[in-house]
Amino acid sequence: MVMKAYLIVGERSGKFPYSNSLLVKTSSNDTILVDAGAGTPLREIIGKIDLVVITHYQPDHIRFLNMIRGKKVYAPAYDTAYRSLVELAKRFAPPVWRTWYEMAQSLGVPQELPEPMVYEEGDIIHGIEPILLPGHLRSHHALLIGETLFGADMDLTSFGPWYGNPESSLEGIIADACVIAELAPKIYYSSHIPYTVKKEQLPRALVEYIDKVFVHAERILTVLDIEGPLKPEKLVGKGLIYPRHPSTYRELYMFFEESMIGKLLEYLSAAGVAYKSRQGYTVHSGWRERLEELRNKTLGIISDCWRQETIHRSGIR
Repeated sequence: MVMKAYLIVGERSGKFPYSNSLLVKTSSNDTILVDAGAGTPLREIIGKIDLVVITHYQPDHIRFLNMIRGKKVYAPAYDTAYRSLVELAKRFAPPVWRTWYEMAQSLGVPQELPEPMVYEEGDIIHGIEPILLPGHLRSHHALLIGETLFGADMDLTSFGPWYGNPESSLEGIIADACVIAELAPKIYYSSHIPYTVKKEQLPRALVEYIDKVFVHAERILTVLDIEGPLKPEKLVGKGLIYPRHPSTYRELYMFFEESMIGKLLEYLSAAGVAYKSRQGYTVHSGWRERLEELRNKTLGIISDCWRQETIHRSGIR
């Protein structure tokens, strides 16, 4: 099946609380919308859409579902168990779910979510192949459209990976980067950058994206070296991951930052860069060298995934 994919850049260049969408046209004359987060640009194409595919149920990807009522919607199987905004709030931010709910409500996310068609990895949706990338979120999928990959929230932004949800996994995100490298798509789009990443640019973009984890790690470890031992909650609000917290929904951003710091410290502890005591986390002696070794090893694995796939494909030719 011949398919063409076009990036629809969301308002604010796709930055949260918006996201980019994708318009897919197939040789059988289907027009498919991927994600409903772009905002105003969607109004120009609503009448042309035959069906919608959602990559995962976060607010910036589903906030404009009301615009496309009456269209057939496909969503990940795990997400479809959640039918209301309250249920999603309790899933994504249990201790501060009311604040999460208020935030999503202010964005216009529907109170009741549509009853969708269900998909899982391995299914084919009108020629689109879902690829499970569960590091960001258990239900998070990229979508392979011919030789184009829509990476959703493996977004390659300068902020780096986001793993603030309870079910997010830093190790999973690193593994997801390898999956993308192995797929080696000719064209890569994502939810939050307003441009195309071509095949020859993708290896470097993936490495730079994952390297942001180690930028954050170095900031955190530097504070621990001076002030430690500290627990993750004592590191929140120091500009180590989020440069600042907005005044609106501040406790939600604090929750997410604490979650990310905690997961990063667990990762560093397992790698022997930091260690945990009853008082909190502190650093091992020689932590800078240990961190650099971990950084080089991790980024090298991603580069190797790309090289091995390139060699494999060359061998087939």
